Amino acid sequence: MTRHFFVVILSFLSSSFAGARESDFAHFLEPGFPFCEITVDARALGKEFPKDNLIPRGLVVRVAEDTYLAYDTDLCRLAVAWTGGFLTEESLATMSYHQAKKKKGGGQKKLPTPIGDPISASGLYPGVQFGMTPTFHDPRPAGKEPKEIGRGALPKGMVRWVSATAIGNQVKLHYEIDEVKIREVPSAIDDTAILRHFRVSEHPKSQLTIVIGTGHCQLLNPPSGSAIKQEGGISYLTL
Repeated sequence: MTRHFFVVILSFLSSSFAGARESDFAHFLEPGFPFCEITVDARALGKEFPKDNLIPRGLVVRVAEDTYLAYDTDLCRLAVAWTGGFLTEESLATMSYHQAKKKKGGGQKKLPTPIGDPISASGLYPGVQFGMTPTFHDPRPAGKEPKEIGRGALPKGMVRWVSATAIGNQVKLHYEIDEVKIREVPSAIDDTAILRHFRVSEHPKSQLTIVIGTGHCQLLNPPSGSAIKQEGGISYLTL
């Protein structure tokens, strides 16, 4: 049996952020296409947000005008949601040679960062886990460089990213943990809140936990036995 439910991240989205302005250039995202793949640096959002939030293999979804969600495809988590603008142009492909014959440098110091106001964020831990409460640490072993955050996919048996499929101006995300299939379609409600529509297949062996992130949220059409809980300022859903 597949269960349908909605998680609403309460916010007040705004497309009138003062930093947004008309540009002589086209938007980095294709008109009418809902997402792009890009690195996102969300390590300096503010003291109430996780500090280690770098998304090396990010999937950025546009859910409303100037409102975006960045998913971490390695950890299968909603890494950051924000409103007010897209991303800074640091290290975008279009800016590789901003100065003629001089390529932008590499590394982690100058990466695209969200423009505007953050709504919700999570840290470096799996977005879907088995158990009553999530584990708020990165289970992937460190490489030769301990400060390297991009450690790749999670070990076997943990959640893994499957696909992202465009459906008109929306995107359907698909990830799995063991034999449990999870599909999510993110959107916005009347430009006032973010809606995450989940479809989760049956998982008889254990309780399932989905990390939501910081900020206020509520559950619509809740499955039997489900609840939203919070630990250390991070909300999570138990099924």
